Amino acid sequence: LRTVSQPIIDLETEETKGYEILIRSTIKGFESPDYFLKIFQENNILTTVDHNCMKLCAQHAYDSKEKTVFNINIFPSTLINVPYQQLIDIFKNPDFKGKFCIEISEKQIIGDPTYLQESVDAFKNNGILVAMDDVGFGHSCLEALIFLEPDIIKIDKSCMHNLSKNKWRIRPLKRLMKVSKLLSAELLAQSFEI
Repeated sequence: LRTVSQPIIDLETEETKGYEILIRSTIKGFESPDYFLKIFQENNILTTVDHNCMKLCAQHAYDSKEKTVFNINIFPSTLINVPYQQLIDIFKNPDFKGKFCIEISEKQIIGDPTYLQESVDAFKNNGILVAMDDVGFGHSCLEALIFLEPDIIKIDKSCMHNLSKNKWRIRPLKRLMKVSKLLSAELLAQSFEI
């Protein structure tokens, strides 16, 4: 596995305000996480791999020596199966305090999201931002947003696709913007991946 950086751009200033660090496979034909994560899940090693991917991504941030925010994905199953202190310890470099954000995919939250509350609170209490990733009209869980109170809400790229041509998407997007404001959460829109 290898790491890549995807910039997070402020649309008003057009400045890079951070990076999402992503994992890609080096195996030809399996570069995309859509392929290799499914294999890891089917072989019951997803949590172990996800935990190691977090370490790789954090190391990528440390090696970059940039003093910006780095977003790193985590599966809800990893939050459940790995003691949160072990996960928090990955981000303990004092030079990077307040420079990490974990992204929890809303697509993978199953049932009542309160089972993630203790871990999410522990991350926040240790200066690590929390983002709810893949928030979209097809699989949104308002309950997860309300209970987990993320610092950042990331709108799924499928919701942004051809937005100017699909007027019916604008109204639900405006509602999501209002929810974001009520939760005092920053709103990010996904466009494409490396």
